Amino acid sequence: NDPKTSQKEELLFAINEMRQCAREGIATKNAPLECIVRIAQVYGTEGMIEDALSEKQRRSAVNLILEACVEANRSGLIKKHTFTTEVVRSLRALKANKECIQLVVRNVISTGRKCRHRIAMEEAMYAALEERDYESLKLITEVFERSGYDSRRLSI
Repeated sequence: NDPKTSQKEELLFAINEMRQCAREGIATKNAPLECIVRIAQVYGTEGMIEDALSEKQRRSAVNLILEACVEANRSGLIKKHTFTTEVVRSLRALKANKECIQLVVRNVISTGRKCRHRIAMEEAMYAALEERDYESLKLITEVFERSGYDSRRLSI
């Protein structure tokens, strides 16, 4: 078995599963959503492994990850820090800083209370710094500190 082929098939199966559940109005199981956010960054829109994605392929991968996040919000998976870690890492790898920041602000720290999504918040702070989005940086840093983490140890 060629691992590239099986990974591609796994991704395509996960996308079909997610979209079928969305059409039927039922929550998608965790595994397909986790698969999408983990592998989407590696593939172009045609399901081919790419060394360097074209802008269209990059955008398509970002949209697919965001689509998985909408479904993860419906199922509650978005509340798991292991899932948000995969999401922000994939978005950052795809140079989707703005989407990374929005995801963390809207879904992870929206309550303003303590939060266990340390890595997601860290990645979003770096993304905010790169985008010069100081308002989001301040907001995320406040929740990060309130959650008991020390932002002084980060390179921001």
